Amino acid sequence: MKTFRLIFFVIILLISVVFTGCGRNQTPSDKQSRLIAAENIELKQHIEELNLQIEQLKEQHLKEMESLKENATQDVLDAVIQQNVELRQEIERLTKQLESQ
Repeated sequence: MKTFRLIFFVIILLISVVFTGCGRNQTPSDKQSRLIAAENIELKQHIEELNLQIEQLKEQHLKEMESLKENATQDVLDAVIQQNVELRQEIERLTKQLESQ
């Protein structure tokens, strides 16, 4: 009976040690938890910085697009004005030519 109790006690002790040891492997230690938390904070800050940079780039892109539209409009307007001047000169020349005939 004493050997049965001793074997039973040893088996219970071994099972307790195995389960206790396995539990430690599954959960990170306090130091690991702090390191993970610090890394998460750094990553969140980096994400915030990147989001801010994205917003700034979007604003810059919009300004550049507006500037390009204005420049394109001005270029077209300049071309139309130049063509208008040339056509007026052509009209004057043709009018003089008709009058001389």
